[in-house]
Amino acid sequence: MKRLETGPRKAASKGEAERGSGGKKASRGKSAATYHPPASLQGRTFPGRDREKSAETVFRCRFDGLTGLSVVTDASSGRMGKTSAEAAGGGAVEAFDVVVVENHIFQLKPAALKWLQNYTDEEIHTFVVPKRTLARRVAAHEPLSIEETDKAVRLGRIDRLAAEVFGDSAKAHRWLRKPKRALGDETPLAYLATEAGARAVEEMLNQIDHGILA
Repeated sequence: MKRLETGPRKAASKGEAERGSGGKKASRGKSAATYHPPASLQGRTFPGRDREKSAETVFRCRFDGLTGLSVVTDASSGRMGKTSAEAAGGGAVEAFDVVVVENHIFQLKPAALKWLQNYTDEEIHTFVVPKRTLARRVAAHEPLSIEETDKAVRLGRIDRLAAEVFGDSAKAHRWLRKPKRALGDETPLAYLATEAGARAVEEMLNQIDHGILA
């Protein structure tokens, strides 16, 4: 499974990802506002349905707590266990279609939203896409818009990161919905309405992960 890089920098090795230049453990959270395909696919042209339109392709992806999205390259890879979303999905392996246009514009297919298992339909309609808009996209077989995709990936990224930090999706679910003094007595979930708010939540999770914040 390959991770989608979030910038031009070459993906770090495992050791580099865990430790910075000063030998300290690096933070897990990263912004997923802008995506780039794996280096092995950059620079390649993919034929679209109409040659006069922008070239596009489709990746099979999953949500993750680092960059937001990972490319699923091998369904039978040696991943240890299943994610909480996979377990809630009745045993199915988490994988959904992401449309990539011109090698850098990413749009999720609506079916990807079913893997946001720790969010209610109402929360998804509030933080990602309104209910009527989603119904229209499904009926027209359209992907989510770029903005809606960013919002969905943001929720998926924080959900996976919280589950990794607490080691339990139920604990992560409760933590996201409990008001925090550091957030002005707002819930972390409320902060996910913006990327800046999500970064604040990531920082709190990283501090908990490093033992700085209880």
